[in-house]
Amino acid sequence: MAQTIRIEIGTGIPSVYNVSFDLGYLSRSHIHVYTGRDFELNTIPFIWLNDSQIQCDVPINVAFNVRRIVPRNMPINDFVNGAILRDSNLDASFVQPLMILEELQDGY
Repeated sequence: MAQTIRIEIGTGIPSVYNVSFDLGYLSRSHIHVYTGRDFELNTIPFIWLNDSQIQCDVPINVAFNVRRIVPRNMPINDFVNGAILRDSNLDASFVQPLMILEELQDGY
């Protein structure tokens, strides 16, 4: 079972879809909704209803992807000398490589 992507089918009317992954997501900007294989070219607009649901309008019977894409070229947190280390920042810094590994396991 894929851990970083959900394939949904459009209903032709604005519908609500869950954004749930085993490890969650670190930022709303990491969630992408698109058709086909290219998340940058085939973007579907959506709105956030809350931290775990989005709403979008996709034509009836059109398959689309709800996918978490974590940045690989920069750390989620940039610690500096003397910074206070909060548990949420440390957790996110640890979870980011786990999420990247999940993407690799899913073939991305």
